[in-house]
Amino acid sequence: QAGDNVVAELTELFDNVGKGKDMKNTTNRLEKALQESATNYDYYQYSDDIIWYLALAYIQNNQFSEARTELNKIIQSGDSSYLEKAKELYKEIGNM
Repeated sequence: QAGDNVVAELTELFDNVGKGKDMKNTTNRLEKALQESATNYDYYQYSDDIIWYLALAYIQNNQFSEARTELNKIIQSGDSSYLEKAKELYKEIGNM
């Protein structure tokens, strides 16, 4: 099933972010998943998760500008389950 494949892929990617594993490839794969989620309803339910973990991956990769861009998407949405965490993290990396 396609949905199962998406869940497995995202689970692996989120786990990679948590472990700091293969960050360059992980950020590339998360970016592709995020782009896909914008056009494919099957992925749309994972958009907030993808954006959050992509921001974390960018931070682990010392790509703070990219992380701020992703965190700002969460903040601007105003209704994500990651909203408060995103605001705090955005402030924390604001000068990096």
